[in-house]
Amino acid sequence: MGRSFRRTSCFILLAQLLSIFPLTPLAADDNAGLSALHFDIALQEDGSALIIETREIVFTSDHEFTRYGVNNTFTGPRTFTDWQVTLDGMPLPHLPAPNNDNRPTNTFAMEDRDGGNAVYICFRQQGDGQRTVHLSYRLENAVKLYDDMGEVF
Repeated sequence: MGRSFRRTSCFILLAQLLSIFPLTPLAADDNAGLSALHFDIALQEDGSALIIETREIVFTSDHEFTRYGVNNTFTGPRTFTDWQVTLDGMPLPHLPAPNNDNRPTNTFAMEDRDGGNAVYICFRQQGDGQRTVHLSYRLENAVKLYDDMGEVF
């Protein structure tokens, strides 16, 4: 089969890949909502995918907000690597563990869970407003290409 058929197949299968990413934030309170979500996904020749999520979060109260979490749920073993997070364009340091009680502001941490993982971003939000979060990471073994098709895992 031709290369354009493989690309079309990968594009269709890539749309299915998006279903593993839920849209619900793990907020510390109910005063935050996800107003926009955008994915940029670049499939690599080694079968991995480079993913950049852009999330617009809207805050609707004067409550101090200190934590935002993103869940990735999936079946089978998956490896997520090369994590980078920015908040309103500012790169955040990656801490080794999600210690939510003592974590400094403007940092992030990863937590592996059974059947998924979670990203915790610690920052302060006073009052109403909107924040932009960019999550960048690599998903290993996202696609396996065959001569006539691609398979999304």
